[in-house]
Amino acid sequence: MRHSRFRQGLFFCLACLLCLCAAAAAEDAGLGVFTLQCTEMPGEAGAVPVPMQCGPTEQFLPAGTEIDLSAPYVFFGQADCWAMVAPGSAGGYGAVGWVPSAAAAFPDGPELLFEDAVPVTVMEDTFLTLEPLAETPAQLCEVKEGAQPVVLAVCGGWAYVQTETGGAPVRAFLPLSSFL
Repeated sequence: MRHSRFRQGLFFCLACLLCLCAAAAAEDAGLGVFTLQCTEMPGEAGAVPVPMQCGPTEQFLPAGTEIDLSAPYVFFGQADCWAMVAPGSAGGYGAVGWVPSAAAAFPDGPELLFEDAVPVTVMEDTFLTLEPLAETPAQLCEVKEGAQPVVLAVCGGWAYVQTETGGAPVRAFLPLSSFL
């Protein structure tokens, strides 16, 4: 009984230390902090669903989902005439993706330039997702050990990265634990 409580306490301390180390490692690596600051948008009457891309051009992998811009959604910013959006509210949103800026009356800025990109090497097989807030994020695609995505920013326990899958560029979320 006494050893069991000691082990539980030790495990808890190690888990806390691991979380602190991951945050410090991300900061020490010079990774940008992508706070996912967003503007809640009420939706526009008459807007139609728009297919989302996994990046700010049509050359990026299609996200495989649409966003209904007539329903509430969140807006993160723009890059090259594309807007980064997700259905829902700031407290809980769905898949994050990109749509042409002409699809709705988005606010001006912020400009999402991701100028502090850092290449990393994935240390274990993992996956990309567009749903960093989901309890069980849907897998967009696999990422194999040894892959070298570019980290654009960090969001909680996730890195927002750019890499390729099937020859197409993709921006999505990768667990920080897979490379720190």
